[in-house]
Amino acid sequence: MSLVPNSIDHEHFSRKPRAKGQPPTVGFLFHPGGFKDIPTTIAALNRLIELKPDIRLRSFGAARPEKGQLPARTEFRYVPSQAEIARIYAECDAWLSTSRSEGFNLPPLEAMGSGCPAVCAKTGRPLEIIENGVNGYLVDEGDVEGFAQALARMLSLPDDEWVKMSEAAAAAVSHPTWEESNDLFEAALLQSLHRP
Repeated sequence: MSLVPNSIDHEHFSRKPRAKGQPPTVGFLFHPGGFKDIPTTIAALNRLIELKPDIRLRSFGAARPEKGQLPARTEFRYVPSQAEIARIYAECDAWLSTSRSEGFNLPPLEAMGSGCPAVCAKTGRPLEIIENGVNGYLVDEGDVEGFAQALARMLSLPDDEWVKMSEAAAAAVSHPTWEESNDLFEAALLQSLHRP
């Protein structure tokens, strides 16, 4: 067996130097699949609003939420272009993913590549690269209060500490690049030709 790690599109999703937004913004993917656990996402965001009433919420997805399903202050984009998605990530100061099961979980990694630290459930690739308090936070699946508190801590950081977390988030997903993954895949294919 050969392991070829996945990558994000670093040309498309890259960090531009910036400060934390005022008011701060939290982003999330809307996906109706049960494994994405949108009820926990919504409950955590509603709890966060109680803790930090000034926050803004941004979301996108390939399915439309039902009327009133998302918190009232959510700006939702239906099937945005890749350029729009990159802008959404770049406008967010924290990204939330409450998925109960993931093979990889690309959106929080793209957000991190854009300099947006992530708060994620302990699944998929985030489990392997997120360090609590360094480039984001990991939270137990279904822990509404845990997600809300982690987001509140991140959004309450002094600007200089948030910038350090933003830089660390981008650094955590800087490798592998597509070129590095392609080289590993090519090497795996060539190696398979020489196996008995």
